[in-house]
Amino acid sequence: MIIAFCEDRKGDVWMGLFAGGLARYRAGRFTTFGPEAGLPVGTTHDLHLDQAGRLWVTTDQAGLVRIDDPAADHPRHKVYTTADGLSSNGVRCVTEDAQGRIYVASSHAIDRLDPATGQIKHYHLTEELDVSELAAAFCDRQGALWFGTPKHLTRLLPESNRSAQPAPASGSAQT
Repeated sequence: MIIAFCEDRKGDVWMGLFAGGLARYRAGRFTTFGPEAGLPVGTTHDLHLDQAGRLWVTTDQAGLVRIDDPAADHPRHKVYTTADGLSSNGVRCVTEDAQGRIYVASSHAIDRLDPATGQIKHYHLTEELDVSELAAAFCDRQGALWFGTPKHLTRLLPESNRSAQPAPASGSAQT
């Protein structure tokens, strides 16, 4: 079952698979990438193509995967886990801010990864949010990051060092 899609700069379509791994559709053909290609096991929850053209993959068991050249016949990748500083290896969604920093949401926190340095910063959510249900991430035109659950919406301003805050129930944006 396919649960995430992303298009790379060459126009290839990537699919995240519930059974784990990835599929790429290129020139009328499918290629799968899984443990045999060195990718970690676990359900792929989300895909994101960053400003540099790298593909980011979230997994439910093995952390975050960065594919440096998704258009290559045999793409190279790097895996980020708790050993690298992530708050959890169960990563659900991913987005990017205007500075090219990657944000991933897990059941423990929202983590910011600076791909240039490998440094990771944790944003712990307020207790009123059930972070175990974080399922969607988005960066808007003004640079605010939005994280959604079935019941809550959280907005994070990347320039701020404040913790993530729930958006007001009325739907108006938090400043």
